[in-house]
Amino acid sequence: MFWESCFGFPQCRFVTHWSLDVTPAGEWTDIGLHDCGATSGPVIGIESSDLTAPPKKYPYTLTKKFRFDTPGKYTVRLSMIVGLDDDTNQLRKDPNSTIKPNFVSKTAEIVLDIVPAGDH
Repeated sequence: MFWESCFGFPQCRFVTHWSLDVTPAGEWTDIGLHDCGATSGPVIGIESSDLTAPPKKYPYTLTKKFRFDTPGKYTVRLSMIVGLDDDTNQLRKDPNSTIKPNFVSKTAEIVLDIVPAGDH
């Protein structure tokens, strides 16, 4: 789900575009991976999963991407585009296909209360 590597080309029926945003601005630093400059490596097949009643869980270590410099309340917003499993998003060999994949956009947020070290 949270692909951040500059190595390999993931091949999946569902290209998941996601972003994390933090507010308020100015009291944290984005230390995540940015614009690799070059990407290389093998095509990596990724297993397709069907939606199920129980929610899927994908771990992500927030401190790999952000450093919170000042104690306070921060809102972290995850936005993603999720591909829908139908005939529009099958892997195709034809680059001239006019079929446009179906998708939905989802956004969720959490509020973090960052406290100084030693105050917890």
